[in-house]
Amino acid sequence: MKKLLVTTTLLATAVSLPATAGATITTKVLDKYLGTNGAVFHSGTVVQSDIFVTLGGGFYTDVWVSYAAQGSWQSTFGDEVDLTLGWADTVGAFNVDVGAAYFNIADDGTGMGDVLQFYLTVDHPIKVGRSTVSPFVRAEVYTSSKSGDNPDNGQFFRGGVMYSTPLAEKWGLSGKAQVSYDTGAFGFTPGTFADVDAKVTYAVTESFSISAYGKISTPISTKASDTRSTETAFGMITSWSF
Repeated sequence: MKKLLVTTTLLATAVSLPATAGATITTKVLDKYLGTNGAVFHSGTVVQSDIFVTLGGGFYTDVWVSYAAQGSWQSTFGDEVDLTLGWADTVGAFNVDVGAAYFNIADDGTGMGDVLQFYLTVDHPIKVGRSTVSPFVRAEVYTSSKSGDNPDNGQFFRGGVMYSTPLAEKWGLSGKAQVSYDTGAFGFTPGTFADVDAKVTYAVTESFSISAYGKISTPISTKASDTRSTETAFGMITSWSF
C-alpha cells in the first residue's frame, strides 16, 4: 500500500490567500496516517510537519514531512517527504490554486516509485454572518516517477465545501467536507468515498495557535475487494506564522 500526500493545508489556505511573502510552520501529531483516498497508510502514531512559504505574486512552496513514531526512518509507510510548488490567487469571484508536488516515498516491493502530483482547486468563498463557507472542486493527477504502467497512476476528482467560523474570543472552528471519485490510483479499486474533517483552534497569540483535530472517511461505492473501510483519525496541531 502506498502513501499519499494530502494537500489539505493548501485547500485550507485557499479561503484567505496571503498577498505578501511569509511562512507558516505547522505540526500535527496524529494517532494514524489516514490519506485522502480513505486508506490507512500507517496505523500508528505519526508526526507530520510542513513549512508553507508564500513567495509573492501568488506563488508558494511547501515542504511536508511525515515521520512514524515507531521504527527507523522510512521503515514504515508513515515516513514520507513531499515537495510542492504552486500558485494561488483570486480570479474574479473565485480562488484558484494550481501546482505540482513530488512525493518521496518508500518502495514496498511492488515496484512503485516516487510520485508526481498535479492539482487544480477552484473555490468560491461566501460570507454567512461571521462565518465563511467555500464550495470547491478539485482535480488531482498522479503519475509514477518510473516509466511504464504503474499502480501509482490515476486521478481524483473531488467536490465539497470548506468552512470556518469564530466560536468565541481567540477560538474558531474550521474544516472541510468532500466527496471524491478515485479512478484507481495507487492500486486501489475505482470508487467514490467521502470524508469530513474539523478542527477547533485556540489563538495563543496573533501568530501561534493550537488546535484539536478529527477526521472521518468512509467508502460510498467501492468493491468488496477494496481494503478501505470507515476510518477515523484524531490529534493535535500547532501552527506558527511569521
